[in-house]
Amino acid sequence: MSPQLLITVDTELSNFPDGQGLWGRVGSGNWGLERMIAAFNTNALRATFFLDVYGKTDAELAHQKNAAKLIAESGHDLQLHTHPAPAFDRKRHQLRDYTLAEQREIIRQGADRIYDWTGTRPVLHRAGDWAADHQRYEIMGFAPTFLQAHGVKTVELTRKRSMVTAGLKLMACCVVSVHVTGIA
Repeated sequence: MSPQLLITVDTELSNFPDGQGLWGRVGSGNWGLERMIAAFNTNALRATFFLDVYGKTDAELAHQKNAAKLIAESGHDLQLHTHPAPAFDRKRHQLRDYTLAEQREIIRQGADRIYDWTGTRPVLHRAGDWAADHQRYEIMGFAPTFLQAHGVKTVELTRKRSMVTAGLKLMACCVVSVHVTGIA
């Protein structure tokens, strides 16, 4: 197997003010999503953007919707990323802080939101803030992960990071992505 470059981008508002989180707006410059997409396109690269879609306010949701449309319309891969606290419970920041039933609903709502915004349903999920846990595998029925879909043979989940072993050379791979196609 020849080496492959897999580019994934966690795409989120985070805790930045105004347009800094998604758009990287600092002063008069845009250093975020638009600039990354332009650079990828200029260099004929495709990336998978894991977009957090759990804004609390209408303004946050509008930013997330615009980001989803930009990613999809630019021909890049758009998948689901979760930072559920703003939309669900500010005291529970990570997905693993929620029950199995709550995780199922959070992921379903996010996947539905991306579908409503773009017409394309995400098939992969990445929990934000190192928040993957084994309940997500139960939700998905342990479908193959993103990395496994690209030739990675073993993904071992630990509390803080996933360890990857396979024919791919990966740098600083510390997250696990799980298919979400089986969610009702």
